[in-house]
Amino acid sequence: MFYLFGTILLLLLGVVCYYFGRRIYQWLHCIRQDKEIRKSVFWPVFSLLILLLLIIQFMAPPFVGQIFKAAAGYGFGVLFYLLFFIVFIDIFRFILKCFKYRPSWLYSKRGIFTAGLVVIIGIAGLVGCGAINGRKVVKTDYNIAVNKSAGENNTLKIAVVSDIHLGNIIGLERMKEIVSIINSQEVDIVCIAGDIFDNNFANVSDTDRIRKEFLSIKSKYGVYAVFGNHDAGSTVSDMISFLDSANVTLLEDESVTVDNRFILMGRKDRMPIGGREEERLSLEEMSKNLDMSKPVIVMDHQPDSIEETKAIGADLMLSGHTHAGQFFPVNMINRFLYRNDYGYEKTDNLHTIVSSGAGSWGPPIRIGSKCEVVTVNIIFDK
Repeated sequence: MFYLFGTILLLLLGVVCYYFGRRIYQWLHCIRQDKEIRKSVFWPVFSLLILLLLIIQFMAPPFVGQIFKAAAGYGFGVLFYLLFFIVFIDIFRFILKCFKYRPSWLYSKRGIFTAGLVVIIGIAGLVGCGAINGRKVVKTDYNIAVNKSAGENNTLKIAVVSDIHLGNIIGLERMKEIVSIINSQEVDIVCIAGDIFDNNFANVSDTDRIRKEFLSIKSKYGVYAVFGNHDAGSTVSDMISFLDSANVTLLEDESVTVDNRFILMGRKDRMPIGGREEERLSLEEMSKNLDMSKPVIVMDHQPDSIEETKAIGADLMLSGHTHAGQFFPVNMINRFLYRNDYGYEKTDNLHTIVSSGAGSWGPPIRIGSKCEVVTVNIIFDK
């Protein structure tokens, strides 16, 4: 099954690259006007560039410099939007053709050249703004009320972080910014909702200094985490060891009663990259011997188990994974994939909060979304 899926994916990628390459070749041909561009030169160069981007982005060994990896990320952002606009223009031309309207300027070499130039300038501005936005981490606050008792103190302040993606591009400076925001809030507990790492722990630089940042987090009840789909692969044992040394408690289908006040449940990811040896427990199994009269907080990286979480009588579900789409138009598509793709939603007595993440995956750009640290202020009103 895996090989069949891989073959289909490669074929699809090949078709997309061929379509993309043809349109670029046609535009370059308009620039050179009557001077023909040799296909025997263009296609090998184009194929090599695409292959290099794929290798650097997804298969690069740790010795490949961070600058090259960042450049590959931005390159993917540019190619994504270039492909998006090419498809948009082709659809627009097809609609005009259906109405038998064929303006000469749109099909002339000058028209094609001008349209391509406008698209390139627009993409440069879009990716540039997205790159600047993707480097900023902001604080987002939510205030909720839970109709349960949590001991003498009727409030709880949680810092929620997800999708840091420490690795190729995100590193020490981002971690410093995250910790600075957390420590400025004087929180009771820190919950990390998955994708702490970006697939390969060997790609994380400055591990000792990043560990010191984790250790410097100020929190009354400590730091708890679950793994996401990118916290997986051949180096997962190194990830676990790092978190242990950084005083981060990893919950893998485990529950903990904190200060006899509330219950924190942490789930394994539903679909880690590369799979896993054993299936995760259901929430029903995890909650069998728990005192569900206490406030119950569930950390689940992917926000697709809302009904299951509601069924056990949990009060708050914390997730990430979606990145709020990270960049347009993916954020529009996300809204059809998840019941709550970003932000706050209440379903009966269950509050769900989905963070857009504090880092990024792939292109380090944010368009129509933000990097954030979430603060949840809970009032227990029973």
